[in-house]
Amino acid sequence: MKTSRCRLLELPAEIRESIFEFALLSEKALVSFCLDEYQHSDYQEATQPPLTRVNRQVRRESLPVFYRCNDIILHTDGVKGDATRSWLRCIEHHIPKLHYLSIWVRYCALWGSSTMYSGAICLSLRKVKPDDKWEVDDHCEWVTVTRVPKDIARDGESLVESLRAMLEEDGGHLQEAEVFAEKLKTLREMYVQSKQAPRGR
Repeated sequence: MKTSRCRLLELPAEIRESIFEFALLSEKALVSFCLDEYQHSDYQEATQPPLTRVNRQVRRESLPVFYRCNDIILHTDGVKGDATRSWLRCIEHHIPKLHYLSIWVRYCALWGSSTMYSGAICLSLRKVKPDDKWEVDDHCEWVTVTRVPKDIARDGESLVESLRAMLEEDGGHLQEAEVFAEKLKTLREMYVQSKQAPRGR
């Protein structure tokens, strides 16, 4: 019986890596939680693509590329925050391979405010050489289709500072799923507390 050849594996390793990058770089932003129906046009759930399950060698070579080249969104709040925790547990072995992350923190109005906003503040992280430590970008984005709250810049600066302080506690490295998830939860809780505490008390 004639067996089929996998000509992909006959190519030089650097060419295979380039092919994997082309094939595995998602056109949509990847998320670590279940999407609402209206979000499917812009986002895609961060499940391992079929290519990574072809055979052992392809999986071994392609999975690091998948996690390295894609920006994956983590959520800090509610059911989607719980889903992010589960996702981190499932891919714990691959956490060191992640290179780009976005963190969504649901906006919280100032205590006593009657104005309601629906949206999230997006923080961006990337690994920097030579130590592969996480670095938090100075700028954040407002993720929603509604108008931007007036205090969003201040909130963003506060969240960036808080996240940097948390990363420094681990020397800029986060490799354990539970530790990672707890920091996301704490970031959210600190933010809510800062907005809900009555001023002047």
